[in-house]
Amino acid sequence: MKHDLYELFSEYGGELPEIEEKPCDTERIKQLVLEGTQKKRPMRRVRPKLFIICAAAVLTAVSGLTVAAATDGFSHFRSILGRTEPSGNLSDELPLMSGSDVSGMEQNFSENRIVFTGSGAMTVSTAGMYYDNNTLMLSFEMRAGTDTAIPDNAVVLPYFTRIKDGVRTELPNQSGLANAAALTRGDEPDTYYATFYLTEKDLADSKVGVTLKNIITTDDTADVYSALIAEQESWRDEFDLDSHTIEEWKQYWHDNDFDKRTRDFVEARLAECGSVVKGEWSAEVDISDIGKAATFSRDGFTVTADTLSLTLDIEQELPEYAFAVPVVTMSDGTVIFDGGTSEENLLSQMGVIRSGEKCRRYAHIFANVFSYSEPHPVSSIADISVYVFESNDSGLTAKRRIIYEAEATS
Repeated sequence: MKHDLYELFSEYGGELPEIEEKPCDTERIKQLVLEGTQKKRPMRRVRPKLFIICAAAVLTAVSGLTVAAATDGFSHFRSILGRTEPSGNLSDELPLMSGSDVSGMEQNFSENRIVFTGSGAMTVSTAGMYYDNNTLMLSFEMRAGTDTAIPDNAVVLPYFTRIKDGVRTELPNQSGLANAAALTRGDEPDTYYATFYLTEKDLADSKVGVTLKNIITTDDTADVYSALIAEQESWRDEFDLDSHTIEEWKQYWHDNDFDKRTRDFVEARLAECGSVVKGEWSAEVDISDIGKAATFSRDGFTVTADTLSLTLDIEQELPEYAFAVPVVTMSDGTVIFDGGTSEENLLSQMGVIRSGEKCRRYAHIFANVFSYSEPHPVSSIADISVYVFESNDSGLTAKRRIIYEAEATS
């Protein structure tokens, strides 16, 4: 029983081309797998697999940003975003990364400077952060000694934890090789910047533990990915995938804890790399509670809406293979949604999104956090609905659950 590449990665996010209509875009698939090892339908409650199949993705530089009148710290932070290249999970459609107006965005900004402890080969400090209760865009300034040569293809590896109420929780799927960020040169000699984006429900009113570990090159990352591909191919050969179904392979992956084996293999190979700068730099970053979120619950769905994101929690069991998508309509008529071509077509047929309307996709999705492409105060939301999609013999269907509707004003 032969399986094609699309079946193997049916769990993962991204816009895979229709097999019967166009040829396989392998470069697009490579980029999607590296950028998003999260589930495309986070509500299925299965932990994402670190299933990496290709060499390091090309990082896209973000430039041309216009800085509005703001504090010196905020302007400096935005100028950093204008020159840094995004890490594996950082979208250039996120607020401050795009060229949108930044008026009022400084209220979600903190310029508290935190100096890291660690190796003397480089000094590391935070250069600003932009956040709401569930999202965090965090930039770092790294200064190398005058005798330390940093090549243009250098990257830094991040490792994150969340610390709340004395409990430390690792964030493995937002750490490590798939989230490495390029070091971008600053204007001052031997100064470099890197930026990361994290999502985690109720991130505010907690601390984020950050460890930056070793400066390596993109050549090193490509070597590690190549080794990982070979290793994972051996797992598939042992399982004899051609004689089993995709669902049996997924269960086999789970039973053998290939998530952990993948991480352990990558970390072992990284340890063998000849680092440009070997060392670790650590700090704990306080994320204050900014108290702007509002929670709405109905019919077993709970949506927490914030300025830069919303979260979706499901307290009911969905039918097998069903998935839920939140759709937000703003008071100015803008509709924010997500989903593949089939879902978008169905929403159009249902009149949810209409030609000529202001339609936006979420800029970033990880687990149950949906990030906006620009800030939207909760007061600007007209309604929030959750559409539960199911696929059957008659095709794709969807049922709407209205979670919140703003009261009409006279």
